[in-house]
Amino acid sequence: MAKERPKISKAIHPYEQKEPPEKERTLDFDALLTAEEKDIIRQKARKRIEERDKLDAHDAYLKLEMARLDKEAHPEIFEEERDVMLDLPEFCNPIRINGKEYYSGHRYTVPVSLCAVFADIEWQVSRHLRELERGNRSSDNFYRRQRNMHVTPEGQVFASDGRPVRF
Repeated sequence: MAKERPKISKAIHPYEQKEPPEKERTLDFDALLTAEEKDIIRQKARKRIEERDKLDAHDAYLKLEMARLDKEAHPEIFEEERDVMLDLPEFCNPIRINGKEYYSGHRYTVPVSLCAVFADIEWQVSRHLRELERGNRSSDNFYRRQRNMHVTPEGQVFASDGRPVRF
């Protein structure tokens, strides 16, 4: 005899009830701390922020210098970079490539491959703009094909293959 299936489906993941987060208690700083203690805490906070900013600046400068020295030591593995200014019509949204947005009218230093992508996008947008301004003649002709129609003296219209044309 075959194994009988359960009549009620079970959840894939069992439901776990989570504890509600604890509420933060409110402190009355004016009642707990004196003015001198508050000044000392403010000075400590300023000092910690300055130390953190200095450490962040140190790390950022180190990263930039490593990249510059790496490009000098191994120029063959890095792509040549060029300055490019995006020239797009006003109705265009910013171009987003690899999560970075590029805006029209701004100058960017980008690799040659990205410069080629920008040139292609600019060309496609200008072609689209030309089509909007004067109409795409090739597609217009496709939908407006010339038809060889014959009109009889009675006013009936026939196509070149003899079928009647209805308007």
